[in-house]
Amino acid sequence: MIIFPEGTRTKDPGGAIQEFRQGSLRFALQHDLPILPTVIDGTRYLENLEKHASTPRSARLVRLKIGKVMHSTARSAPERRQFMAELREEIISIWQGIRVEWPQS
Repeated sequence: MIIFPEGTRTKDPGGAIQEFRQGSLRFALQHDLPILPTVIDGTRYLENLEKHASTPRSARLVRLKIGKVMHSTARSAPERRQFMAELREEIISIWQGIRVEWPQS
């Protein structure tokens, strides 16, 4: 199952990762399922290829990185929020390692 915890793909021009929605991990946490943090960067170029035609091809790559499996035994609401914050920080850390600055146009 793939879950986009922001509720949508990131639309911030700078690519900032938004806050995660409260219900995004509910099923996985209720059933003690492992979470596999996965980050995709560069799909913005797929939206409007003509707009980014002058961007070097090396910068137009779509990058994907899979992190380490995370497990949670969070039961209470504060524990779930803490786990979501930790997961979000892990995803941000992975993303910062693969991200490329997008041209602002």
